[in-house]
Amino acid sequence: MSHLIDKWKMLVLAVAFPGLSSSAFADISAYAIWGRQGVHIGQSANVISGLTGSNGPVDSGDFVNYRGGLMGGGDLTYTGNGEYNVYGPTTFNGNASFGIYNTFAGPINSGGNVSFSGSPTVTGDISAAGSVTIGGAGTLHGNIKAGGDAIIGGVFTIQTGNVSANQLLTVNGTVNGNVTYGGVLAVGTFGAISGSRSRATMPVLPIAYMPQTLPAADVFSSGGANVTAGGSAAAPLAPGSYGSLAFSGFSDLYLGPGNYYFSNLNFSGLTSLHFVNLGGASKIHIFSTGDVTGTLHFPTVNGVKFAQADPSLGANVLLETLGNFTMSSDFYGSIFAPNGSITTGSYATIDGSLIAGNLVTAAVGTTVNYAAPLETAYIVPEPASLSLVAIAIPILVRRRRAR
Repeated sequence: MSHLIDKWKMLVLAVAFPGLSSSAFADISAYAIWGRQGVHIGQSANVISGLTGSNGPVDSGDFVNYRGGLMGGGDLTYTGNGEYNVYGPTTFNGNASFGIYNTFAGPINSGGNVSFSGSPTVTGDISAAGSVTIGGAGTLHGNIKAGGDAIIGGVFTIQTGNVSANQLLTVNGTVNGNVTYGGVLAVGTFGAISGSRSRATMPVLPIAYMPQTLPAADVFSSGGANVTAGGSAAAPLAPGSYGSLAFSGFSDLYLGPGNYYFSNLNFSGLTSLHFVNLGGASKIHIFSTGDVTGTLHFPTVNGVKFAQADPSLGANVLLETLGNFTMSSDFYGSIFAPNGSITTGSYATIDGSLIAGNLVTAAVGTTVNYAAPLETAYIVPEPASLSLVAIAIPILVRRRRAR
């Protein structure tokens, strides 16, 4: 129970001291997307709220919106032109590389170098243990601190705030503030500095990402008859332990509150997955000892299509697999793959969160409507015990989420 107490303490600190970095105190339940080994976000994805991050590297495609924050223990890289937006803190222990036309509403911290290829819009301080390079015609509101060089490179760049570099400071644009440099100050033909100029070194202490500890996989087993009939809205499949799904063709699977255990889940033959009687404290837990694969067609929640269902109810559904999760369709609930990877399909919508022990790959156009699980840890006995109990620390803060 000590690790649960520690998680509770971190949540309390984050709430009591909102000025402290969310990366320093964030609990893993605050992440909409998190992969221990790494995360790749495809072009045009949208993370509605919640953090996106990894203990390793994170790679972003173009035209992605991160509306909670972006962070990791490794490098931040980009695919394509690197044109994406972050509304929240950006915190990486390695290098942070950005492309063109980025918008950032929040501080940027890096244990390495920070570099913009061109024309960023930043509202927040930038702090890097290494160098900071601003290319193109950027607009920046905040202070810049670099342990190495700082290059305000574009002649049309306007920096409103102070700039300090412990080595070379190059100003080709406009700095509306004071500058401090430890090495050489180089001001270009069109460079301008409105404030004072001082030669000195400054302490640079970027906020570090705190590596997350992934909860261990639950101890459970599956086994029993294969599922050949998926029940109905009035009489859903009974909670319990099963083998595989063995539908002969198009069919419907109805699941109600309770714990379900499967050997594996392949939804390829299903017409639809229906969650029924979901709401309040009623939760559906789906466990698979094998991989989860396939495509869902016309899924519903309480009789409503996924697209029209209340996204906050995604907090009431947890799917945990001891293998990999690879699906090309929408899913309603949090997906937890502590030993494997998670891969979404193009333009899939997830009402919940994606948490993996290996990699998370959110394909082109993926949308994640973050909903923290109602429970942050699970202690579930074997299904044969007939008394399936979930013990958890409740989420102290429920984020308001947009659809």
